[in-house]
Order: sequence, then C-alpha cells, then structure tokens
Amino acid sequence: MMLFRWLFITLLFTGQARAQDEAFTDADAASDAEQMQAYHTLLHAAAQQVTSGREAWLLAKGLSIPGTQTTEHDRAMIAALHARADSARDSDPLLLRLMTADTGVRGSAPEQADALFAQLDALDPGNAINTLALMSLAPKDYADPIYDQRVQEMAAASHYRSDFLTMTRASYGALARARDLAALPSESDFTSRASDMAMASATAVSIAAAWSLPGYQHLIKACDISLFPARTDSCQRIAELMFKDADTLMDRMIAVSLLERTVTDPADRARVQVLRQDFDWQLAAFQEISLSRPYGAILMSGEEFRYFATMLHRDEIVAMRDLLAAHSVPLQAPADWQPRK
Repeated sequence: MMLFRWLFITLLFTGQARAQDEAFTDADAASDAEQMQAYHTLLHAAAQQVTSGREAWLLAKGLSIPGTQTTEHDRAMIAALHARADSARDSDPLLLRLMTADTGVRGSAPEQADALFAQLDALDPGNAINTLALMSLAPKDYADPIYDQRVQEMAAASHYRSDFLTMTRASYGALARARDLAALPSESDFTSRASDMAMASATAVSIAAAWSLPGYQHLIKACDISLFPARTDSCQRIAELMFKDADTLMDRMIAVSLLERTVTDPADRARVQVLRQDFDWQLAAFQEISLSRPYGAILMSGEEFRYFATMLHRDEIVAMRDLLAAHSVPLQAPADWQPRK
C-alpha cells in the first residue's frame, strides 16, 4: 500500500484529495505490484521520448522515489536522464533552481550563491523564487548577515512565480506524450482516455509535489521579526508579493502566515485577519468537497478532471475558486464562522 499512501498524501497536498486509497484504481482493481509496474512502465515510456532537460530531471526523480526498488535498467536510465538534465542546467532557470536545492551545500560561500543569483536573474528576471531557492545554500544561523541580503533581494523582486505548476505541466506533458495524450489535459482525452489521463495526472502531481518545495522554512525563520525586527519591512513586502502572485494553495498559505508575522499597523492587522478568515473558510470548504467522494467511485470524476485541467491551464487558486463556485460556496467566510480547532 506504500504507493497508494504516498500518492494520496501528495494529491491531498495539491487539492486532488479523495477519501479513499484508490488514487489509481477502484476497489476491484489490480494489486499494488501491478500498479507499481504500470507506474514504472509509464515512466520508462516517457523517458524514451524526453524533449528537454527539465523533463529528463523530473522523470529521473520519478524513477528515484524514496522507498521504491530500482533495477539495473532503472539506474542506467536515471543516469542517462541526469546527463540530459545536466547538459541543460545552465540555460533553464527551473532546472538551475531545482538542482541547486537538490545538490547545494548549506553554508556554501556567499560568492557562489551570488553568482548563482546573477545567473538565475538573467534567465528569469525579477522572480522572487530565485532568492528563495538560494536560501537552501545559506547557513542555518538565521542571524547571519547573508539572510539580510537574501531578504532584501527577495523584497526587491518584481514578481513571484513558484515552480510547482511549471513542474507539473512539464511532467504531465512528458507522460502524456508517452500515451498519445494532449500536452495539457483535454476534454476529449478525459472522455475517451480517462484511465491513461488519471495515471498521467496522478504521476505528474506526485513528482512535482515531492520535489518542488522551495526553501519556505528558511524564509519563515529569516522573517521572524520578533528576532530580526530590522527585516520587518522587507519581509512584509515579500508576503504581499507572494499573496498577490500566488498560483498554488501552498504559496497562498505561506503568504498569509508571513503577513500575520510581519504586519504591525492596526489597520493592516485587521485586513490580514480577514484574509486569514476567508482563506481558512475556503480551505475548509474545499477539503469537505474533496473528501466527500463516495467509496468505489470511478477513477477520475468530471469534477476532479476540471480541477486538474484548470490548475494546469490557469492555476490552482482559480481551480479552487471554480470548484467552490460550482458548489455555491462564497469566497468570503460567514461573519459567525470559526475554523475547527
């Protein structure tokens, strides 16, 4: 059941949750061993048709999921995929961020991180996620002056665009190609190829959710203004930028938490309290809808397809709002509503 459990957690994280362990199959479906074989078969087929370094890196990660057994053939394929990714690293900002976080050493020389920042900013100008990725290289001492520099760099960014949806789109495109599906989820594929689409969707989300988390914990600790009050203005600017530009529920959640930590003006505190209340209300309603699917339902419902398709064609915030609207749930919390403790 390991694969079921692991995929269930990743799907829940991204809003594709369901109440049962049938992430790939219904109650009468094949064994875990057969599901794992189907998973590997899909990844192997996709790996033979990669068209970019980022696809190669993502598929290599999919074949290297912790806790799964790899064969000699897997290891050879993973090595070839890594070589393809390495060759594209310096021209792809997504790859550069992911590989920096994946292989970087805490406490690396500031000069190395500064050079990486310059390279990333040239490839993806003004994106605050560049600095967030580099925080994985900084020492664990959050009083270190390097965090003052990183926080100021991030606050000066023009926008914030995280990597989760980019990774999911790239993963899905590679997996879909192996099954002759459209590069992005389509109504025709869902109607005629629901099983293949469900496998590609779940696999793409699981790869991205497992490997795309940037250094949120470093940002949160660096922006503890009870310890580092001089960073208050920069950290509030970062929080506002993340809230405005968030395209995933996780980014919106981090942004709201940062706003709560950093705002000091009473009017701002009241504004952020409303943001928190509304976001908690939306998440609570979203979770209730997501977990209401009856046991033994078909592999991917129409509602789940629409959510996933909207998430990839637009973003996850829009997908959640569309889902709530379909269930006549307002975006604003009722005046007397309180989250469950």
